[in-house]
Amino acid sequence: MPRQRPQLPSWTLTVADAFDITPNMRRVLFSTDRFADFTYKPGQDIVFFLPLENGETGRRHYTIRSIDRDAGTIAVDFVMHGNTPGPNFARQAKAGDTVEVKGPRGRVVFNPEADWHLLTGDETCIPGILHILETLPQGARA
Repeated sequence: MPRQRPQLPSWTLTVADAFDITPNMRRVLFSTDRFADFTYKPGQDIVFFLPLENGETGRRHYTIRSIDRDAGTIAVDFVMHGNTPGPNFARQAKAGDTVEVKGPRGRVVFNPEADWHLLTGDETCIPGILHILETLPQGARA
């Protein structure tokens, strides 16, 4: 019997702010009226439902860069490579815009007994890697 995918929670996120953090990366801060219910583990992503050029809706996965519980925001960094749905959304995002997402999803597992951790990836992995490094237990080597 095929394994069933877990049902992911759906969210409507509202853009709180959007700004360039490097010439090739843009950070979008999101809020949600259900922020208290939003739980995740570092390294997980959320699935964005974004418009495609043909009028259909496409799914794009973006790793959560950080969450600021005091400010009530979720940060997602978008690599600005080309004319594709993710960068197009981030490029045009302004306060008050909304987007539908599902998640968080993904299974990131670390062995707390490990002598060290090796995290690798291309530029699209930078936000997730940084967030994971920031949340490793004190004294962990990476």
